[in-house]
Amino acid sequence: YMAESGDIDNSETSSVEVTMDTFAGDVSFDYETSTEGFWDYLRFYVDGSLTQSWSGVTSGTYTTTVSAGWHSFEWMYYKDGSVSSNADTVWIDDVTLPISQNLTNHDPDDDNDGVYDEMDLDPTDPCVSLDTDGDGEPDTVMTGIFDMSGTGDENFTVDCDMSMWYEDWDDDGDGWSDEEEWLCGSNHLDGEESPWDFDQDWICDDLDDDLDNDGALNPVNNCELYLAWNDEAGFVDCIADGFHVVDADGDGEGSLMELMHAWAFQWGGCADCADDGEGDEGDEGGDDGEDIGTTSHNSSHIDVELSLVDAAGDVEQTLYGFDWDEVDLDDNSTEEDELEFILNYIEYYFDSEAVQPMEWFFGGLIENASYEGEWGVEEIPGPDGGPTFVCGDGNEIPFDYVNDEYVDCEDGSDEQQYNETGAPINWFDCHDGSEIWVYQVNDGMDDCPDGEDEHWEGDNFNEFSFNSTGVAETMQWEMHISNDTCLVFADAVIWGYDMSSGSDDPANWTIQMGTYGTIIAGPAFGADEDMDGIPDCLADEFGDGDGDGDGDGDGDGTDDEPPEPWPSQDDWDAFYESIGGFLLQWDADNSSSFNFSEYWQFVTDTNEGFDFENPGYTADSTEWDQFPYDPSEQVDTDMDGIGDNADGDDDNDGVPDSLDAFPYDPTEDTDLDGDGIGDNSDNDTDGDGIDNDEDDFDSDPNAAADNDQDGIDDASDSDDDNDGVPDVADWAPLDSTEQYDTDNDGTGDNADTDDDDDGVADASDAFPLDASESADADMDGVGDNADPDDDNDGTPDGLDAFPNDANEQRDYDLDGIGDVADADRDEDGYLNSDDAFPMNENEWMDTDGDNVGDNTDSDIDGDSVLNADDWAPTDAAEWDDTDNDGTGDNADDDDDGDGVLDADEYSCGTDSKNAASTPSDYDGDGICDALDDEDNRGEPGNNPIENDAQKAPGFTPGFASVLAVVSLLGAAMLGRRKDD
Repeated sequence: YMAESGDIDNSETSSVEVTMDTFAGDVSFDYETSTEGFWDYLRFYVDGSLTQSWSGVTSGTYTTTVSAGWHSFEWMYYKDGSVSSNADTVWIDDVTLPISQNLTNHDPDDDNDGVYDEMDLDPTDPCVSLDTDGDGEPDTVMTGIFDMSGTGDENFTVDCDMSMWYEDWDDDGDGWSDEEEWLCGSNHLDGEESPWDFDQDWICDDLDDDLDNDGALNPVNNCELYLAWNDEAGFVDCIADGFHVVDADGDGEGSLMELMHAWAFQWGGCADCADDGEGDEGDEGGDDGEDIGTTSHNSSHIDVELSLVDAAGDVEQTLYGFDWDEVDLDDNSTEEDELEFILNYIEYYFDSEAVQPMEWFFGGLIENASYEGEWGVEEIPGPDGGPTFVCGDGNEIPFDYVNDEYVDCEDGSDEQQYNETGAPINWFDCHDGSEIWVYQVNDGMDDCPDGEDEHWEGDNFNEFSFNSTGVAETMQWEMHISNDTCLVFADAVIWGYDMSSGSDDPANWTIQMGTYGTIIAGPAFGADEDMDGIPDCLADEFGDGDGDGDGDGDGDGTDDEPPEPWPSQDDWDAFYESIGGFLLQWDADNSSSFNFSEYWQFVTDTNEGFDFENPGYTADSTEWDQFPYDPSEQVDTDMDGIGDNADGDDDNDGVPDSLDAFPYDPTEDTDLDGDGIGDNSDNDTDGDGIDNDEDDFDSDPNAAADNDQDGIDDASDSDDDNDGVPDVADWAPLDSTEQYDTDNDGTGDNADTDDDDDGVADASDAFPLDASESADADMDGVGDNADPDDDNDGTPDGLDAFPNDANEQRDYDLDGIGDVADADRDEDGYLNSDDAFPMNENEWMDTDGDNVGDNTDSDIDGDSVLNADDWAPTDAAEWDDTDNDGTGDNADDDDDGDGVLDADEYSCGTDSKNAASTPSDYDGDGICDALDDEDNRGEPGNNPIENDAQKAPGFTPGFASVLAVVSLLGAAMLGRRKDD
């Protein structure tokens, strides 16, 4: 007999069993195995007991002895929970049994379904036949009526529509559904053939819109699948996406550089993608091409994965990492090897500090088995981050330099020192005050109670154990990333034993183990100020790559030159030779670029039967993956062939990303005010609210103007307008022509015509800065409003009708003219010079000088005759006009107008006041008879008047004296009045 193991999946078995009556004798068979060594076994059982097992690649003949009687023989191919290697198959041949019975021929196809019984899942049921993967489910289930005999005999007719079988969704047991394999172009009956799945996410590359599973989309490779789904709109969109993914800048034109980039990193081209000086063959976007097309996931025996999860604990992105067993680094590896390893295995980039939830996943476990393990996280800080060690002289060095066999402190205190007897003499101080030797620092063991003697960041080492409740377990934790983080190494190892067989033989145990490692880049990784391709934080660790710091990383005797810019001439030559020259045939306008119409024409002309109408170009906002086969890269902003995550200058503007506020904009690199607008286009660079063209200090947010152009910004200048008045005292600190605004009317005093806003123009204001004063009539320095005697004339302002006129004090008649200047002080119509009473509007004359005005004087002329009785009340010399001839009696020589002179009448003895009394003149000679000696009537001297009448006196007795006294009194009174 001969048998080959069936196609089985992990944790499954494939067996051949024979039970028969035998003679006593030898049982022998030839065997061959091609399996995963020490994990997948060919096992031989006799009567249920394991007799022998084989693993790995081996062959031979095995013989054992049995007694006579019934015995069961079983050959079992056992597979563990993960990983397949070699041919994944076992064989037995030339099986010899000491049998006591003969074998007879039999029907090789009992149900006549066209499949031999030995290959038929149910040899007696024509509705099912093959079970390619041996999982107990038929590849197909027939439908309708099946006639096993072919004669129409109802006894041999089966209604397959009533079958209890369910069709196997995965005929070959490779984990891919039959439908997926059909769509993806692989054989669904061949477990060794699976769809191409670059990122091993169980979505074949033809259907996968994220080939490297980094979260950035790529167009589906096989657009025709949309037609298979009768989705013509989806097909047209898929074709259009082929243009959009090339048009990286979204300008509607696929430039030659964009085509070159797509060819090199999306379509699998490249003359030398690895930049190793050798041409690349068979690469998919720079991948080594070896793993593409396989469905083998993590190469550990237990699948170990690390994922980023969201706040709800759902996986956002899985970091597949690497198996430490496959890392090709050893004691002979150079720093260049280590650096290359780090740069090639970075799985994720953090561009800012973060607290990121993480999840460990352990798959392929055996249920109810015990597992142990440990995981750790080590952070490499940037040049300016991480703990430091203080040397004996006070200088500081990175802590991980301590005990690294290189003297970094000038006094050598970072390395263990010994005395002449070989005893250590320098120590390290722990936080709690205890001491350890320097050789114990960074030795991998926590010697200080708090573990500060080891260069680990954060929660770095964790042990765990658990009993599995299923085939997978998870553990969640938090990763802390600071802005100083350069790299984070995360690794894990897990192992377990399943001894449920009860056997003491380890060969009967299921032993599982898995390892994992990944590298994550932090914000400091992006800093590459010298733009040599090596992040600054790694250059500090590795220098030029070979550890000697001489700038000659490859040891050829010359300093290493920067790598040749991509694309090289060889790249261009390869591009034109492979596809570029062909594509240019559709460059209708000879622009060396392709618009959407030219692209659509290219698709139409190069695909037979393609007759879909050009939908026209529409802008696309999808952020397509420019590196669909590199999970660590998505975008190449400057199209230099280096993805932004690894590129130290994403926009190729000459400013390292770590110093570039706009690392993706070649026209901008600084944003002084942090407003999101680059300084080159920001009209207010420093964000102080003042446009640059008006800002004397447009790069200083704390300074905007230099009003006096003295080189000191106004914010710091104590005298912005340089007018000699400090700003704190300057009403207009930016106007050198103004310093004060006394009246706060918004007009500086120098320009204000009324500084104190008192209504008096400054030119006329004796106190232009004092609103309470405007005049100083007497020029004594005291404003009139405060001066009790403004004109300093000795008369208080309250009594001074003209307080501002030293020559005037009163205005008796209130006519606005001071009495001194007023020609008619009492406004009675008589000039002062003519007015006996210039201060009395009711009086103006004092005829008799008795200081009683005529208007009130009962004897105006002081002639002692009352005005009412005085014919001439204003004439002291007259008071009577006897004859009413208009001439007072005193002046009238004929008072009574009788024609006789008063003197004559007096002499003649008649009444001069009575016209009826006249002297007699008998003789008519003009001489009254009384005086006429010769009146011809008597003798001389006999005049009766002369003899008997009163003679007229020569003066009026006492009258002149009285007048004199009155005049003196009047003068005295006038004098007093003036004094008052």
